[in-house]
Amino acid sequence: MRSLKPFELRLKQDIDAITEAERMKLNDWQRDFLQGITEQLDAETPLTPRQQMFTLETLKRVKGQTR
Repeated sequence: MRSLKPFELRLKQDIDAITEAERMKLNDWQRDFLQGITEQLDAETPLTPRQQMFTLETLKRVKGQTR
């Protein structure tokens, strides 16, 4: 098992920084997805490129940077 890349560490920090009000903007699937990603990163399991992409898109939606 390898340690996380700096990019993955940053994603984890960004997910941890989401407020409860921001989480409420997400649908159930998105909240569950971010929870699963957090658990995966806590276990130091690398993310696939697809997981990275969906995580970034979900974080952008939380911060109001997309539609």
